[in-house]
Amino acid sequence: MLKNKQLLSVEKRQLFSMGDTIFYSMSNLKQQQYRLELIANGLEQPGLSAFLLDQYLGTSTPVILNGVTSFKFFVTNDPASSDEKRFIVVFAKPSAPPVITTSSIVIYPNPVQDGTIMLHLNNMPAGNYSFRLLNAAGQQVVFKQIYFAGSSGTESIRTNVTKGVYILEITKPDNTKQINKVIIN
Repeated sequence: MLKNKQLLSVEKRQLFSMGDTIFYSMSNLKQQQYRLELIANGLEQPGLSAFLLDQYLGTSTPVILNGVTSFKFFVTNDPASSDEKRFIVVFAKPSAPPVITTSSIVIYPNPVQDGTIMLHLNNMPAGNYSFRLLNAAGQQVVFKQIYFAGSSGTESIRTNVTKGVYILEITKPDNTKQINKVIIN
């Protein structure tokens, strides 16, 4: 696992909650088929599921939180297929698995719980990103700007707004905008 730029084989932490992410680091992969096994024991919690995200294929696979999840994958001659940061596990609502497409920003969970919008930036370029949360009247209620180093990672946006439907406007380094409807519960 990769945490704060350190490789860990064991990590002691509190129980997982919505939006928690485990980043895996796998290196020296050869062109062949592999099987990734995630063994979980006693991680089940009401209203919480986990999903293995394959950032190369853009797929999401449910993870068994009290048992073994087996996942086959291939490393090809495409260098991105052997990216050491190809796999992550994200904890989310059972009905809202995050879906990743090639080069994207994914919002999860949606509807948002506990006032925190989680963003997964997948294969995105380095640069300044800004996030504006707009209410139904088009007024800005939250603003956040970050410098993203590029590639893939997660960011969170803490909100202190009332329940409702909002628009999240994301401005990318090339000044293009991504507009998403976000429901805050």
